[in-house]
Amino acid sequence: MVRIWQSRLLQTCRFTGGATNSLHETLIEDLQSWSPDRLPGSIRRNLKRAGKSGLQLEPPSTSDSTSMFRLYESTVTRRGGALRYNQKYFHSLVARSRHNDSLKPLVARSPDGRIAGMIVTAYHDGRAFYLHGGMDESCQSLRPSDLLMSTALLRAKAAGMKSFSFLPSPADQPGLIRFKEKWGGTTFLTPTRDLFTPSLAGTTLRLLLTLKQTIGARW
Repeated sequence: MVRIWQSRLLQTCRFTGGATNSLHETLIEDLQSWSPDRLPGSIRRNLKRAGKSGLQLEPPSTSDSTSMFRLYESTVTRRGGALRYNQKYFHSLVARSRHNDSLKPLVARSPDGRIAGMIVTAYHDGRAFYLHGGMDESCQSLRPSDLLMSTALLRAKAAGMKSFSFLPSPADQPGLIRFKEKWGGTTFLTPTRDLFTPSLAGTTLRLLLTLKQTIGARW
């Protein structure tokens, strides 16, 4: 099965077939008007703390991809989500970023050399997209997530990106949605479409999803 997410930033794309669904997408529609000065006081205080913590931001090497995967894994597990990417994916992502300027992975290294946090964004057609983020819980007091997100937003703005999408969030993770909204994003319901391979398993899954949507519409 392939899930196609149709961002509000890409409304010119159209896909047909498959089962449809809706997810909550948070985005900053006018990134060039966004300013860190308008962030909530709690985030501004965290950013000041991060600036004094000794964190160093740098592009990751391929040898850092294992740590990035582990941060992703622990963050998704902590939020009760489903793992969709493996270690090989992160290794490939970092390797490709060396030759693809549209991929922007970044890690925050603690004073003792550990990777305290990571973020991955991508640029496409004047728009920025937040792909992945993760943090080492033992480094939370250093505020790596806040520093990484702020840096990603500022760099995207400086690169001339018109908007910044935080990508869809599961409806059962309101804390994740609130985290994205406090950075200045607005949340919308965004259509998705699940396309299935022509197999018995794919046909069965499509029928189950269709039944689930029908029951949900009636009840």
